[in-house]
Amino acid sequence: MASACANSGVSYWKQLWRWTTSETLENDDLAKVLSSSNVIQGLRQGLDCYKPNKPEDFAKLQSKYTEQAKLLSVVQTLQNYIDVDCFQIWEILKNYLCHISCGTPANALKNTSQCDTRPSFLLPNIWRFYYSERLFLLKLLQYIFQFKDETNHKYHEQFCKIINDIGVQNMKTSLLSQFEKVLGTAPPPRKIQNEFQSETVRQEWAESNLREQLAILQILLQIAEKNTFSESEFTKLFSLFKKHGFGKSSGYNDLLEEGHRETCMRIMYMEVKNVSSWIDSTKETVEHELTKLHMNAEHRQIKMRSHSSPPRIPTTERAMQQVRHRWNAKPPARHHGAVLRTAGDSRNSLLIAELKSLPVYTEIYNPNAVPIVSITADDAMIGREYFPLQDPSYRIEAGSKATIMERKEGTMIHFRTPYSYWTVFNREIVQALDRKQLHHNVNANLQRIYEGARVLEAILRELVEDKEIPKSLVGPSEGVFDVLVHYMRADSPPLPLLMKCLQASNDERVSTDIILPGLIFVLQEVFPNVYGWRYSNRTERRSIIQRCADFITMLLQNVKAPNESGALLKRTCVYNLLYTENAIELLKIISIGKYRNLMFGVI
Repeated sequence: MASACANSGVSYWKQLWRWTTSETLENDDLAKVLSSSNVIQGLRQGLDCYKPNKPEDFAKLQSKYTEQAKLLSVVQTLQNYIDVDCFQIWEILKNYLCHISCGTPANALKNTSQCDTRPSFLLPNIWRFYYSERLFLLKLLQYIFQFKDETNHKYHEQFCKIINDIGVQNMKTSLLSQFEKVLGTAPPPRKIQNEFQSETVRQEWAESNLREQLAILQILLQIAEKNTFSESEFTKLFSLFKKHGFGKSSGYNDLLEEGHRETCMRIMYMEVKNVSSWIDSTKETVEHELTKLHMNAEHRQIKMRSHSSPPRIPTTERAMQQVRHRWNAKPPARHHGAVLRTAGDSRNSLLIAELKSLPVYTEIYNPNAVPIVSITADDAMIGREYFPLQDPSYRIEAGSKATIMERKEGTMIHFRTPYSYWTVFNREIVQALDRKQLHHNVNANLQRIYEGARVLEAILRELVEDKEIPKSLVGPSEGVFDVLVHYMRADSPPLPLLMKCLQASNDERVSTDIILPGLIFVLQEVFPNVYGWRYSNRTERRSIIQRCADFITMLLQNVKAPNESGALLKRTCVYNLLYTENAIELLKIISIGKYRNLMFGVI
């Protein structure tokens, strides 16, 4: 079986890993297996040993195995979801048949009568077998490199020979290429769940992808302990770490469950461990990159290691002096408002014009959504047109420039296409009013609306004042009012947001659309029956009576703005109090007297 495994087009990595780690084979037998050209080439190339798919080769495979129509259909379907040559998929299928029937690759097709060959059975299982083989390939390479210097190991000489044949430099180059491809691999489409009849196949792929990342990083860390990485290799690896936010921005977080968080944290730790061990030998390269990292948990070890090294101490002192100089030189923020108020009448149009054409739009970088054609330092070029707001209101044209930088929230991309503040604000309002709530993190969405309402309220109060609202602010004002009406009926309404929306809304609409309906409800349904209801305790009864009395008193005594809506509220209140039911309840309060009412907590 050893010779058969060694001569097959694709090595059976799980079996090789078992033979090697269990130390059950003699040295000569293991040498025959591991010294074959297929195995050495596979270990040298790693995951790149699986060649890309060539559609025209499938006809050749069909002509070679004309009697295996059912298995060929399985290969053809798998080619839609894994970019691997059809002949290699055929070898993987044969290895899987050996795995379930305890045969050999040479006679795998002869034992198909003993196996379940239904496509619905083979497709998901071969899919899992393929990704497990990829992981066993990496684990075998890691095991060989780990014990090549252990003179007491049974296969020490054979391991040294394999590593010498591969070459450590070739291993580093190959692993960096593999890591880049693993990070850039997109999840399989949703239709795979129907074709494989499995609801968890995409989650399984996400977990396999994370495990491959972790295995590659572990091998790189072992290499880094004994071999120095060049500055170009470090820069490439560091840019890959930044690309997915040190394990946080994988591009398929929606597929991951809570059980996968540990794997993500291990990847984050491995990346930090890799980078920290190379800082001393690549100080100049690191200094430029590390200045862009914020103090996140995954960055803490890197920055502490960097700033504590002797060559960086003067740099740190210079940075602190610059911060102190800027702090002393710039006026406090509270003076900015006074400066704006003295800018003359043009300040209104100036500020509104600035909000209508902001220079940079920033969001968390998702490599699967925003393809990058070329990247130089932090400058990138967008490969195809992109709609950050998922609608045509804001479009990033293909070829536009962007900047990718590390921020506190993660890896961010800054688009330089101008946009309107109110376009983004209206998009947030549309998401908040979406009844299906298809977007994620409603609380974050409401927090952004709260911040936008603060800006709108400040503009309406300080800049517009008593003048007519500009046309560009009519839409946001109506949107804020819609949010107020929508969320005031919620079981647990966000009170700070509602207060800010109320302050930014038009007084006429608030009076006619919110206060007036509430007043009618109180005067027709609550106040006439407030004494006749049964209560669980006297405190609740007093509280409701007091609230009704306070509400009515506030409306009748409101002389702040004698506008039409205020007069309408007063007339409505007076006319409804003239009805017999309301008049009787009102007399009950008045007849007791102010002293008794205060004593009992009614008014």
